[in-house]
Amino acid sequence: MTETSTDAVDAALLARVAGGEREAPLAELYERYARRVYGLGVRLLGDGTLAEELVQETFVRLWQSAGRYDVRQGSVRAWLWMLARRTAIDLQRRAAARPQAMAHSGGEGETTDPVSRLVSEDQVDRAIAQLDVRDALERLNPKHREVL
Repeated sequence: MTETSTDAVDAALLARVAGGEREAPLAELYERYARRVYGLGVRLLGDGTLAEELVQETFVRLWQSAGRYDVRQGSVRAWLWMLARRTAIDLQRRAAARPQAMAHSGGEGETTDPVSRLVSEDQVDRAIAQLDVRDALERLNPKHREVL
């Protein structure tokens, strides 16, 4: 499937969600993107549990805001990455607010400041680009992949 046809299918699935049909189109979008959102979460948050939470919250937000998606603003995939980025930042802020997050790092008098580890937009963009490159490489036939 070409990127253009994938974008069209994704937009149609999201339109179905916005129209009130939830289960089948959401399941299809989840099947297409959950693994990548999880990979992004592991890279950005450094924790599998938080990455799983990122996947869940991102898809809940996608479901809740499907009616606000505007195809003229970009692809569903780009919109999903934006939702995941915002969700990752929210998860980090929540983790930073928890008292146990301020645990000692091992050095005397040193503490780990979770707020200083908040994900920057550049980190998110790099992680997304890495995932996109990996996905593109996986779609190549073995001979072309070997050349790269």
